[in-house]
Amino acid sequence: MSINKDLLKEQLLILGFTPVDGEVNVYSRKLIFNNKVVDTVTVDFNAKSAGQINWGNPKTVGRLTSSDLSKPEYMVQLYWYIRLVESGYSPENIAIEQPVQLGHKDGFIDLVVFTPDDKPFMALDAKNYGTEANKYTKALKASQGQVASYYRFSTNLEYIGVISAKIDHNSVEPSSYIVSTTQWKKYGSPEEYTKTLENNLTLPNVFRIAPNAVPYNEKNYLLKPTDLIDLNEDTASQMFHGFLTILRKHGISDKTNAFNKVLNLFIAKIVDEFNTPDDKALSFQNYMGGGE
Repeated sequence: MSINKDLLKEQLLILGFTPVDGEVNVYSRKLIFNNKVVDTVTVDFNAKSAGQINWGNPKTVGRLTSSDLSKPEYMVQLYWYIRLVESGYSPENIAIEQPVQLGHKDGFIDLVVFTPDDKPFMALDAKNYGTEANKYTKALKASQGQVASYYRFSTNLEYIGVISAKIDHNSVEPSSYIVSTTQWKKYGSPEEYTKTLENNLTLPNVFRIAPNAVPYNEKNYLLKPTDLIDLNEDTASQMFHGFLTILRKHGISDKTNAFNKVLNLFIAKIVDEFNTPDDKALSFQNYMGGGE
């Protein structure tokens, strides 16, 4: 696959990287939390045509396979590493490409967050935005597939998720689906959980990584209007088809009435967004505790 350096450099600029003074084809990004620089990441296109990533000072880098930008998911991994650090997770508590034994095969987890007392807390797998991320998310919801298998790394893991991001048009549209491992611990493993009567229940997205969310806190941050992102054609299509799937799954025949009720919910959401000041929490949102 040919490397489009111009596109990679453009995406790095969107992620907040800047050319290093006195260097050619070298870009850097200071990682800031609580108004303090906690680390610096650099990408050097002289060392490697796809850009050699120097991650700064993470806990470990298990392999260098993703330490360049030769694949789109590596840019996603880089974005989420930055987001984690700037959301309060210290670099020394984040492992990149963490080795894991998956049956008879060796695997690597893109990002593993450890607690300050060095216990595995969260495992994250970076996927291309759109079809690929949706595929792995669907499997994870059902406690199946590659990402769910990362639970074998450590039963101390509290959360496992699929992360992605769409980077273009001078903007970043992140997406994440992070589930709790509580049910897996209850039954011993994801595989055992899927054998129970509860296996028809999909696991919800329960964890949020953002600068305005408390690190390691499972309680959702109350969203404000400034936290919202624009609805685009891709996400709108996903919502539409997701709604149709729900109707089919539950055998709902009166689709017209169902769509009317959903439309009413959308109108209520829009009214809430327009009437809520930027510094106040939105009233119309899924809330699991926390916030002020």
